[in-house]
Amino acid sequence: MKELIAEIKSKEIHIAVVDGELEVSFEGELDAELIQKIRLHKQDLINLLQKHNIEDVQNELKAVEMQESYPLSNAQKRLWTVCQIDDNSRAYNIPNTEFLQNVDIEIFNKSVASVIERHESLRTVFKEDESGEIRQWILPSTALNFKVLFVDCSTEETPRSVAEQHIAADKYNMFDLEHGPLVRAHLYRLSTENYMFYFNMHHIISDDISIKVLMSDTMVFYTAYLQHTTPELPPLQIQYKDYAVWQLNQQTSATYKAHQSYWLERFSGELPLLDLGSSNIRPKVLTNNGKHLHMYIDAKVMQKASNYVNQNGGTLFMFLLSVWNVLLARYSSQNEVVIGASVSGRNHADLESQIGFYIETLPLRTKIDWEANFDGLYQQVKEDTLSDFSHNSYPFDNLVNDLQLVRDLSRNPLFDVMFTLDDDSAKATTIDPEKINTVHEVTKGSSLSKFDLDIEMREVQGGFLSFNLIFNTDIYEENFIRQLITHYYMLLEALVSNPSLKLGEIAYLTEEENKQLADFNNEKTAFPEIELVSSLFEKQARKNVDAIALEVSGETLTYRELDEKSNQFANYLISQGVSKGDYVPLYVERSLEMIVGILGIFKSGGVYIPLDVNLPKERVQYIVDDAKAGYFVTKTSLINAVKLAEETQVLHIDFEQLSLESSGYPNKDISPNSEAYIIYTSGTTGKPKGVVLTHQSLGAFLMNVEGQFKNISSQPVLASNGFDIFLFELFNPLLSGGKVILLKDEEVRDLDYLLTTLENVAAFHAVPVLMAQIVKYIKEHEIQHKYTKVKELYIGGDEVPTHVLEDMYEVFPNATIHVFYGPTEGTVFVTTKNYERKETTFKGAVIGTPNISSQIYILDEYNKKVPFGVTGELCIGGAQVGKGYLHNEALTAEKFIQNPFKATEKIYKTGDLAQWLPNGNITFIGRKDNQVKIRGHRIELEEIVKRLQSKVGIEKAIVVVKGKQEQKELVAYVVSKETQNVTELRNYLGETLPNYMIPSFFVNLDEIPQTANGKLDKNALPDPADLGMESGIEYEAPSNEIETMLVALWEKILNLENIGVSDNFFHLGGDSIKGIRIISDIKKEYNVKVSLGLFFQQPTIKSLAEDIANSLWQNEEESKDEAVDILEI
Repeated sequence: MKELIAEIKSKEIHIAVVDGELEVSFEGELDAELIQKIRLHKQDLINLLQKHNIEDVQNELKAVEMQESYPLSNAQKRLWTVCQIDDNSRAYNIPNTEFLQNVDIEIFNKSVASVIERHESLRTVFKEDESGEIRQWILPSTALNFKVLFVDCSTEETPRSVAEQHIAADKYNMFDLEHGPLVRAHLYRLSTENYMFYFNMHHIISDDISIKVLMSDTMVFYTAYLQHTTPELPPLQIQYKDYAVWQLNQQTSATYKAHQSYWLERFSGELPLLDLGSSNIRPKVLTNNGKHLHMYIDAKVMQKASNYVNQNGGTLFMFLLSVWNVLLARYSSQNEVVIGASVSGRNHADLESQIGFYIETLPLRTKIDWEANFDGLYQQVKEDTLSDFSHNSYPFDNLVNDLQLVRDLSRNPLFDVMFTLDDDSAKATTIDPEKINTVHEVTKGSSLSKFDLDIEMREVQGGFLSFNLIFNTDIYEENFIRQLITHYYMLLEALVSNPSLKLGEIAYLTEEENKQLADFNNEKTAFPEIELVSSLFEKQARKNVDAIALEVSGETLTYRELDEKSNQFANYLISQGVSKGDYVPLYVERSLEMIVGILGIFKSGGVYIPLDVNLPKERVQYIVDDAKAGYFVTKTSLINAVKLAEETQVLHIDFEQLSLESSGYPNKDISPNSEAYIIYTSGTTGKPKGVVLTHQSLGAFLMNVEGQFKNISSQPVLASNGFDIFLFELFNPLLSGGKVILLKDEEVRDLDYLLTTLENVAAFHAVPVLMAQIVKYIKEHEIQHKYTKVKELYIGGDEVPTHVLEDMYEVFPNATIHVFYGPTEGTVFVTTKNYERKETTFKGAVIGTPNISSQIYILDEYNKKVPFGVTGELCIGGAQVGKGYLHNEALTAEKFIQNPFKATEKIYKTGDLAQWLPNGNITFIGRKDNQVKIRGHRIELEEIVKRLQSKVGIEKAIVVVKGKQEQKELVAYVVSKETQNVTELRNYLGETLPNYMIPSFFVNLDEIPQTANGKLDKNALPDPADLGMESGIEYEAPSNEIETMLVALWEKILNLENIGVSDNFFHLGGDSIKGIRIISDIKKEYNVKVSLGLFFQQPTIKSLAEDIANSLWQNEEESKDEAVDILEI
């Protein structure tokens, strides 16, 4: 065979084993005789290559000529780079301790010095050459002057403890990679006979096998010197530098290219990113702060695992890796997992006795089919692992570079979990019975974490499995990792017992966890019998006859008047044919009539459908048609605003007309299960969808929060905006005997009016973006003292920034702040949190604990409960859950499913992602789909996209959210054959969509950017501020001082440049909240009040500047008049 190998080499032919087959590559012609020889000896060549685990025998590993410095191996390059980030170098110290007896200190010191002389790695440092390249430099022994530090602890009371304290102080001391040495050694005398030898090497010059080599060589030298004989160690033919040069040369071979192709194919497409959960926010730069946990897995379970491996082939490593794949995928809600593994890179016989960094890293990628069982997954992992290991000569660092990954300093490249399995079953091991299947902390040894999770398992005597896990404490909480280890054991036990179970159906939570989740969920709490809202109100009306119930712009109604007028309206509806369950849209501006209308519809047995008078007329018509409503309630002044079908009966709500109706209570048999109201929300089909809520849903919700207003029942409560939360703002005070101050739309938008009103209210609600403007204004003007009457604050509908919460506490010193969460389908809100000051450590938004009348289930894709800290879909059960979607059985069946834990009930799948915290609170993480919340409004992005794509000329459109928290904006990107402009698009969208669904920015694109696997590449979308679409209006520069100031103000608030004085505020991305900021800043600058309503009607800088100039002129004239009056006096 040697002759054949030499002939192959002389003809410059490359041979390699790839996937078990012999591959031959060459250039030019190949003579037939040599082809015949290769065919004849094909199997012998394969065996030779596989036996030595090298891919290209003819590329000999040989000593290189002596040079001043040498290149780094691929692994050394990566590790050197990692060590330059902060203090990461200390995480790669490899400390080790051995116990010796009767040591001759002088001879021992000489022995260690001989080992250092023998192995160049121990004398290597890393620094730049003249060109700036990092190289490895081998120092002479004399330059190191290395000595073993001797410490006599034998006179101490606890010698070993003292020695261990010394070691603990040293093991994390950083090595100086540039100056060396990169090894330290201490010898501790514990008694006359007993010694502890401690040495510490940096990983860049060593690995686990190096530890054994160093210890073995030291003892060979020591024994020989002690006996005055020559050490029986053959000379090293090569050193680590030779391996580094050889590895570099391999990268031009055909074999290397074959391995490269294999790995690039394995890691093609979108790569999975492991995020297990936990409540910590990942640091921007990966740290190495860690903690070490350990447990023993009992021998009975491991025997079952071994039996499984024997029956199905493969290795225990493959089995344990398969279990990790399942658990990590379940924790991360992903179908793919990448776990790192290390293999020895000592692919040449001469490398076995070397000290050096020979470990090769393999990223093991596994795709998981949740419909398959464990048997299928195990076979897949076995095949993939065998294939991956056969290609292990392709350096991991080259894979990272060849993939051209965007470097993320917060993570390791490609994987964040490292898994190793070692066999120590031949070594004597003492096992503490209390540590079997029980997690405990390890305080000795290394606790620095190189990865998010560094998992090391060892087979030990007695059939047990030693389970070590070092985790990054800046990323994960200890309780979370303890839980993970316990779940690994639970999953392992379940899989060895029943490997035929579908992977998605395997339960792994403990009984204690299930009980705790049930306790958090009020599952054992008895809920009182639910009463109708109208009945609860009537009780208050009889108790508070002459108390003011409602105030709108100075007009009021007492409880008796509100009760009687709502009775009159209910009787009017009945007289017009409205029956129980009939759908009754109410199209009225915010007024006394609106509240009378809502109560009256409830009392009549009809089903209330709110219609905002500010909605586009086409949207109003669609809702009426979609509901198949036979009635339409409005005021006489609004009768011509909407075109209705001829068969739709229009009913009027005018107090003068109602006075003719009976004020007695209508006789209607309304049950809690009867439909009460329908809220239309944004829909993925391009049209809004109706959510049907029952009297039970609303009654349960209001009875749940009944106690919130008891301490303020006689004080006014502000009702602002939003149909869903409006029912809470309206009925909670009314059912407690309180007073509701209802603001009209223009009053809510007038910040001065709103703030004046707030001075005399006890409670109010605002979405985060509006609340941010309120508290900012109050702080800037230092008028906190005006708001001491506010006792309760409610905020929700979107993620609440921590700084807004802190400002709320400062501005409203006597208020309790409630953050709530809930979709319309769950009736207003289903969780509440009373925020404490400075609670800033949670990821996402903490949305509190479930209402007594609601159960919250956080489930995975198979509707199994997820553990604490793990992300799943938030599902709502209990009395508050709505009935479904109007006239949409398919969507109802998809979203309102049978409760997996209570067969007689339904749960609603929200599409929201959330986590349980150990204290029973819930953290909101985000959405599964394209639904978003902007300024408290729920928006399906697909509805906007479909409307855009219906416009002639637009071929493709996408809508995304840019920014975070109160700075979130909708941005539309369109691909069009024709030139589009903002004005046209906004007007087109405004025909059917409400203002809050119209994007702030529009961008023209030639094509929609996609990832390698065809998905939208959001990171490649251009910044709308850089490539914003033309407005369609010719630019007009400012012509005076006021216009110039306004241009600067608009550019600051809208984050745009080159704004013209005729540009439309809303077409530039403005909205009502930004409009409030504009008006507020104008008042600060000029001390004039500009009408927000007038600004909305004429939203240009030119019009606004004229208003300001007129106000300044009027102020000046008034000042002159006052001066004349004073002179006359």
